[in-house]
Amino acid sequence: MNHTYKVLKSDIELFAAALSQVKVYVVQSLGEDWVSVIDYGGSVEKFSPDTSKIAGVYYMRNQFEFRVDKKRPANLNWSAGLLLDTEYGNIEYIKRLGFNSKTLPCL
Repeated sequence: MNHTYKVLKSDIELFAAALSQVKVYVVQSLGEDWVSVIDYGGSVEKFSPDTSKIAGVYYMRNQFEFRVDKKRPANLNWSAGLLLDTEYGNIEYIKRLGFNSKTLPCL
């Protein structure tokens, strides 16, 4: 299925979303084909291996899905867009900035 959103799963994806201040929405699965949008969200403020703080609310990472629209907002600058575009190999850009899975600081 071709989705218009990207699911943020890894620390690097959440970090990139936090840096670019892109709007993240929070979804909870209700079954195989059903989801409930819990919060239309805001920016990622903090995250840890267990939780994410989005728009002032903490969510358990293993209970919720965090999504961003694949269409980039007009006010999102090019470099922030590149940081979020990890599907096409641009994760290397983040690595060139000095971050990796071992050294990535949690906000």
